[in-house]
Amino acid sequence: MQYMWILIYGLILIVLAVFDIRTKSIPVWGLGAVFAVSVVCCVTGAGNGIDIPGIVLACVPGAFMIVLSFMTEGKIGMGDGVLILGIGIGLGLEKTAYLLMGALIAGCIFSGILLVFKKAGKNTRIPFVPFITFGLGVMAFAFK
Repeated sequence: MQYMWILIYGLILIVLAVFDIRTKSIPVWGLGAVFAVSVVCCVTGAGNGIDIPGIVLACVPGAFMIVLSFMTEGKIGMGDGVLILGIGIGLGLEKTAYLLMGALIAGCIFSGILLVFKKAGKNTRIPFVPFITFGLGVMAFAFK
């Protein structure tokens, strides 16, 4: 049952990744879809059911990304933080932490490759949703 929700998140993230690559922004309807899936996931009890302390803890990675967005004056997108926040509500803290860790590592490796081959500089904007999608795939295999 949990894999069904991961698959739904994956399909939404693939569509959002295409939008992020093309426009460097995340559409509001995509964030709404992620939050709707998260609410349904919580209400149906797919994860741990409605566990308020667990939901609050699951929001920590997304809240951290939002705080980083403010601290870096928007260099890390606010939409990325809101997206991680929404996914965290549905998947829980542990799975969201794995997802974010996989996304950050993949983003670092990709950025490092671009820097080595001088295809990007320190001010180059790189969409993050494709890495979040990759992190979801990594997390799905980690929780087999």
